[in-house]
Amino acid sequence: MMNQPPKILFLFPQYIYNSKNYIECEYKRLWFDTAIDAGFINCQIFYTDNISYSYPSAGERENDMKSLKELIQVFLPDVIFSDINFQGNESGVNPQFFEYIRQTFSLKVIGMIGDAWGDHGTNLMQYWSPSVDLLLYAAPPEDKHHVLVSKLPNIFLIPLAVNPNSYYNEIPKEIDVYFSGSLSWGLRPFWLPFLRNTVRNHALKAVINSHNREASIAFNHDTYEKYTRTSKVIVNFSSRNYNSNPVKALTGRAWQAIASGALLLEEDNEPIKHYFTPYVHYVPFKTVPDLEFLINFFIKNAECRDLISQAGFRYYNEHYNSSKTWWRIINHLFDDCEVCSYYSNSTPIVENT
Repeated sequence: MMNQPPKILFLFPQYIYNSKNYIECEYKRLWFDTAIDAGFINCQIFYTDNISYSYPSAGERENDMKSLKELIQVFLPDVIFSDINFQGNESGVNPQFFEYIRQTFSLKVIGMIGDAWGDHGTNLMQYWSPSVDLLLYAAPPEDKHHVLVSKLPNIFLIPLAVNPNSYYNEIPKEIDVYFSGSLSWGLRPFWLPFLRNTVRNHALKAVINSHNREASIAFNHDTYEKYTRTSKVIVNFSSRNYNSNPVKALTGRAWQAIASGALLLEEDNEPIKHYFTPYVHYVPFKTVPDLEFLINFFIKNAECRDLISQAGFRYYNEHYNSSKTWWRIINHLFDDCEVCSYYSNSTPIVENT
C-alpha cells in the first residue's frame, strides 16, 4: 500500500519542435510546476530533445540515453511522466525503452499526447498504448477515435492542467479583447482580419497577436500570461488541419481563459462541450456577424459578461483545477494508493483573486 505521494520523473522536450531556434516550450509550467503545486514535491525533469526525435547525431542520442538510465537508477522514481507527441526512434525513446524500464525498475509510465486530434492522435495512440500504463488524452475522442479508444483500456481522458500561479482571476481587467496564436492554423487567416476590424470599429482596447512561433516571433510566457489574466474577453479559434483533414480542437487557450476569469468566445466545436456548457460557462460563435455582435454586446454589458465568465471560473475550480486533475491521474494509476485516494477526493478548491 503506497502511503505517500509518488516520486515522478518528467521526460519532455525543452523547446517546441525541440530546437533552440524556437520559442521555449511550456511543459515545465504545464506539468512539472502543477505537480509540485499539487503536493508532489519529489519530482525531477529530464529534457529529451536529443532522444525523442531523429535529428541529433548518434553520439548525442547515445549519451543522453545513458544519462537518462543513470538518473532513473539514482532517483528511483515511482512514475515516469513523458511527452509522447511523436513517433519514437530506434536508439532513443520508444515503446521498447518504456517496456524495459517498467520491467527493470518496477515503475509506472504515463504518456501524454498533446496533439490528440485528427489522424496524428490516432496514430500515436496505436503506437504508444501497449507500452505505457496510462495514456493521457486531453481532448474528448472524435468520431474517428471512438472505436479505437474503446479498445485501449489504458486511455484516461483528463482536463488540461492549468498552472494556478500563471493563470488566475486578476483584477482589474484592463484589456477588452485578447487573442494570441499562430496565424497559420486552420481558418485563422480568414477570422483575424474580421477580428481586427471589429475591435477597431468599436474602438476597443485590444491585443491581437498573430505570431509565427516557428520563427521565434511570439510573446514570451510572462507576457502571454499577463494579458490572459487581465482580459475581459478572450477569443479562441478551434479549427485545425492535419493531413488536409480539417478538425475542431479543444486547445489550451480555452482552459487558460476560463481559469483566468475571462469571458471565452470560442469558435463552435464539440470537444469543449464535454467539459463546459455553452452560454453558461463560455459563448460559442459560428460566423463573422456572430463574433462581431458578441464582442460588442459583452463589452457594453459587463453584468452579462461577468455572469458567464464567473460561472465558468467557478465551475473550472470546482471540477478541473490542476490539483484535482493531478490527484485523479495518480489515483487512477495506483489502485492501492491510500494517500492518492484521500487527496483525489478532498483536494481543496483553489481560487486566486
